[in-house]
Amino acid sequence: MTHAQLTQWQAIKDKYPDVIILLRYTGDYLAVNEDADKVSALLQTEMRANERRQIRITWVTPLQLTEGLKKLIAAGNRVAIVDPLIS
Repeated sequence: MTHAQLTQWQAIKDKYPDVIILLRYTGDYLAVNEDADKVSALLQTEMRANERRQIRITWVTPLQLTEGLKKLIAAGNRVAIVDPLIS
């Protein structure tokens, strides 16, 4: 995830703090920080931390998203799937 994409994610998150933001990235979907915590817990995805940038990230494949979107919503979450405007 590039700095520009992280900045885009943060701008969206600031505007919609109660929504899980899944940013499409190289064919998969990324959740960051608190969104990554929720997604990882519900969908059992691997969590990765970048200590230098102080972020937590989890990846969701299209298949995982197809199966897991219902779980995320059933748990009371609102979810936005976002195409990056910046590459």
